[in-house]
Amino acid sequence: MEEGSLVHQHNKKIIHKNPFNQLNRAQLLLQSMLQEIGVKLPVISALIFTHPEFTLLNPLALKKQGTVLLRSELNQLKQTVKAGCFKRNIHIMNELVKKSSPCKNKYIKVERLPFDTMKSGLRCPKCQKLTFEPPLARKRLWRCPHCEHELKQVDLIQCNLVELFICKGEPFSLSEAMKWCNCEKGNNNQHKMLYRILMTTFKHVGITKDRRYYLEMELW
Repeated sequence: MEEGSLVHQHNKKIIHKNPFNQLNRAQLLLQSMLQEIGVKLPVISALIFTHPEFTLLNPLALKKQGTVLLRSELNQLKQTVKAGCFKRNIHIMNELVKKSSPCKNKYIKVERLPFDTMKSGLRCPKCQKLTFEPPLARKRLWRCPHCEHELKQVDLIQCNLVELFICKGEPFSLSEAMKWCNCEKGNNNQHKMLYRILMTTFKHVGITKDRRYYLEMELW
């Protein structure tokens, strides 16, 4: 810290203007938007450094201006997040998105089918036909029974899970992924296989049973 600004010094000296000014502005803006949609929640802002090799010199000077968290302190964030509030958080997020993108909501309207009315099964990415055979956990290659197109089973499942996210239009649970891919209920091997694919391919929010999976992409 030098005169209220962050100084990064490696090969050459780089000065960043005080980030707390931007944080304070963002916090006030978010508080105002929450009031407009009728949500009463405290807004807490923090400056977070996630790089594993980052060293903060003179941290007391920075922490006097606001909350600062290093990579080793990120567990503190879990204590502020309540379990079981996923649906409420999704509702708040959707309302905030509407406030921040009025033109998109005005001109683009899509009616989505309820998830329970959609057919489950694995869709071939080539011929686009469904097959109702459940995936086999120890099978490496998959062959379409309709067009005989062959690909890795992992790639097939990934394609179908991306379709699930697009069709549903919001993050989905592991049990919904199991149903979408026509997995056998209670099959532990299929459960582990889908969980592994989701954790390596998708981002997630929530913990344990409230965990939901999503991709960072535009949904209309």
